[in-house]
Amino acid sequence: MSLLIGTDPEFFIVNPKTKEFKSSIGVLRGTKTQPQDLGKGYSLFSDNVLAEMNIPAAPSRDQLLDNIGTGLNKLQQVLGSSYYFSVQASGYFPEQELQSEEAKKIGCEPEYCAYELAMVPKQDFDSNFRSAGGHIHLGYSEDEFPLRGEDNFSKIWVIRMLDLFLGIPSLWLDTDPSSVKRRSLYGSAGTHRPKVYGVEYRATSNFWLCNPTMTGLIWDICEFTVNFVKEEKHLKLWEDMETCKAYDVELLKQAINQSSKEKAEDIFTDVALKYLPSRIKEAILLQTGKRHIHNSHDVLSTWGKY
Repeated sequence: MSLLIGTDPEFFIVNPKTKEFKSSIGVLRGTKTQPQDLGKGYSLFSDNVLAEMNIPAAPSRDQLLDNIGTGLNKLQQVLGSSYYFSVQASGYFPEQELQSEEAKKIGCEPEYCAYELAMVPKQDFDSNFRSAGGHIHLGYSEDEFPLRGEDNFSKIWVIRMLDLFLGIPSLWLDTDPSSVKRRSLYGSAGTHRPKVYGVEYRATSNFWLCNPTMTGLIWDICEFTVNFVKEEKHLKLWEDMETCKAYDVELLKQAINQSSKEKAEDIFTDVALKYLPSRIKEAILLQTGKRHIHNSHDVLSTWGKY
């Protein structure tokens, strides 16, 4: 099926002299309402004190790699030699970086839970703690999904299956220690935003942008998952919207929200890996436990050709 994948990742900005986080407010020209146009669909702005970049959606794996590699280089070009960006899930800012009114505002649009089918309550800021998302935007035509009743619920099924095939494996793929704190507050299981073009999966941090291999794996998992739902294979796992017959949904949610591999183990090995194609399964196992790099100079070295 035709699929577009894009992302609007968030990054921490770092002062190379002090190694402390720097507020993006005043460093970047763009804002949420007036982002800085970097050309060819790329834009950059301050999201609270983080840097957020809009990266164009791509119709293929190779194009997604090209778009993200280009975007990361554009971000560092804007920062110049004064700062570098960090690809990590969460961290604490010095108090002096949080004094502006903009730094105290929570401006996120509502997000929803694919299990409760309700809006997720907004989280308050925990002192000087901030977290960075690596949300995945999936564009596809719902006309390609078989209809069942008045609504095919394709968005809900895609998010639930992404929790199974990406959210659960990410507990092994995402080795960033700061992801544990992020997951306890943001990016809980099932979090998403419905979009006119498809859906935005909001459970992942930005860990998958660290290198092209990980980014390519995320494309493969997302492509497989959307097709899995299109072919109604999720009905092998769920009896209806309320009843899952293949795994414990509450345990899945707890595993993702609590970063618990112990709680995720059986779902990971007995369900997720069972249905994933061999090439994706092998890639996941190959990447499991690999050390993360955060410093933009190291990250960009892995994206060299882009």
